[in-house]
Amino acid sequence: MGRITPISVTAYEVYARLIDAKPLRIMFPEKELINYYSSLDFVYVPDSGTSQNPSYLYKNLVGEPAW
Repeated sequence: MGRITPISVTAYEVYARLIDAKPLRIMFPEKELINYYSSLDFVYVPDSGTSQNPSYLYKNLVGEPAW
């Protein structure tokens, strides 16, 4: 995938920590990218078949940042 996604995810993590968010979510992930994001410590949650519960990936931001 290259270097852009890990850099972007790091930027999202920094911003999430600045606003004191605990989970970081990627809503409506493309099926082709689920395994890739999983390799970056995201967990996939499939949709429940309703529009109220779409699929997403999440990563809990606890403890000290990795950088």
